[in-house]
Amino acid sequence: MNLPLVALFVAGVFLVLKMGLRYQNPDPKACIQDAVLAFVSCLLGLYAYDSYAPKELAPKAPTVFTEHPNF
Repeated sequence: MNLPLVALFVAGVFLVLKMGLRYQNPDPKACIQDAVLAFVSCLLGLYAYDSYAPKELAPKAPTVFTEHPNF
């Protein structure tokens, strides 16, 4: 998974929504700072999830005893 691209997309959506819907006269410097903060936090969160989330393993066939017992 391309983590920086996903984080950039999330930060871009955040910036568009913050500038377009939240304020009537937004401060561009504050919005860009918030978008950079959203990018970094999203990148760190995705990296942590990708690194520490349990990976799905292929299911193993169960081992069974198929020989005659020794008793």
